[in-house]
Amino acid sequence: MVPVIQRLGVPARIMRPRAQKTPLQCQKRLQHGSFIVYNTAAFSSVTSASLSHPDWVGAFSRLLLNLFIALSLIFLGALFLYWLFFLTEGAYLGERVVIWLYDLYAKRYDAIKNWDIEDEVVYLAQPFVLQVEAKREPPLILDVATGSGRLPLAVQLGGLLSEARWVLLDASLKMLQQARARLQPGAHLHFVQHSAQQLPFEDAFFDVVTCLEALEFFPNPEAALAELVRVLRPGGLLFITNRIGLQSRFLPGRTWSHSQVFQLLKALSMKNISIRPFLVDYEWVTAIKEGSFASPGRAALPGIASQLRAMDVFSSPDKAGYNSNDG
Repeated sequence: MVPVIQRLGVPARIMRPRAQKTPLQCQKRLQHGSFIVYNTAAFSSVTSASLSHPDWVGAFSRLLLNLFIALSLIFLGALFLYWLFFLTEGAYLGERVVIWLYDLYAKRYDAIKNWDIEDEVVYLAQPFVLQVEAKREPPLILDVATGSGRLPLAVQLGGLLSEARWVLLDASLKMLQQARARLQPGAHLHFVQHSAQQLPFEDAFFDVVTCLEALEFFPNPEAALAELVRVLRPGGLLFITNRIGLQSRFLPGRTWSHSQVFQLLKALSMKNISIRPFLVDYEWVTAIKEGSFASPGRAALPGIASQLRAMDVFSSPDKAGYNSNDG
């Protein structure tokens, strides 16, 4: 008898029933299946974690941190540059940098300072002239670091010391040009471009020596102060300012305390030392050089005018075409 499967024409190998698996084979199959399910669950867990904390979050956090650090460095760098070039006016970079900065801002200097003319006459010129005293007239006055001629201009505007002879000294030529442009023509003015660290004058040459708001910007303030005293006559008047207040702390090694400036002047053989408030950031300091003053002042002495004319930076036509007036 022919089997039905053959009668239908189906190959016997196709219709061959599967071999029945043993219990051991079934167990392996189940173990294998459970492994697949387990790993699928693990994959699902990893995927969920990845969706909750993707890699871009970490990258973005690092970017923000780097940006914060960069901005902080830029801010600190800007503060440092502001301190280096503006608060200290380049004092820690050397005298050439200071001169360059003053040359750069010479035309805007007075607008930046914005002094009140009436206040300058009342609170600067008049007290200064009272301390010059009649016995020193007509005084020969040296104004060191004159800038745009603040002190002589205030004295001129107040109609004071008309017979005085002024020597305006500054290391910046452009600042001297500003002073020359502001001061009234016909005054006894001489403009000398020179460093204050070694003044180009002989000992005991001037009746009065002044230096306002400048000592702290010199390379060596103590040496400059000694130079001011050196060129002052016995019995002559020294008038300087001493930097105080909060901003003085940003000039380490360049400013003095109240007691320090007193001791410095005393060590330089100065007497009658007077220190009083002047501005928010400055003290008004005056002192007299030891010795008696021999009247009159040296402004009208023969030969003084010609000697100073030879030093005047504007005395020759090739320098701004200006001749200082001998009076």
